[in-house]
Amino acid sequence: MRARVVYLEVLSAPQSIRYSAELGETRVAYANSMGRALLSTLSPVARRKLLDETKLAPLTDATLTTVDAIEEELGRSAVRGWYGNLGESIPDLVGLAWPLRIGGEAYAISVAGPRYRVEPRIEEIAAMLRSACLAIEHKN
Repeated sequence: MRARVVYLEVLSAPQSIRYSAELGETRVAYANSMGRALLSTLSPVARRKLLDETKLAPLTDATLTTVDAIEEELGRSAVRGWYGNLGESIPDLVGLAWPLRIGGEAYAISVAGPRYRVEPRIEEIAAMLRSACLAIEHKN
């Protein structure tokens, strides 16, 4: 894995106020919900090496910019059942993600949107996201 994630497929929400990534767009992994989900699939040694070699620049006031803080967040994420970006790349954006494997390769699926719409439903959205990822993994 590189220190960036690439959007391979993007589905836009029907709401007029929404976040929409572009197909092929890349984002830094350390401040992105899918990036964190993918980081979680690496061995601790490989993940530490990748993060140590990455410039962890703040994108917003909420961005985690130390390897230790990111590692702690990854640990919390695994326990709670979702990897998140709560205003760390764009102030009013919340992204939730979960990793999955297809053909032995690591991928992640994310749901992102305006903070006011996603944050109150985090647990509900995360449960649907995990369920979808497990269903996709079991089909492949």
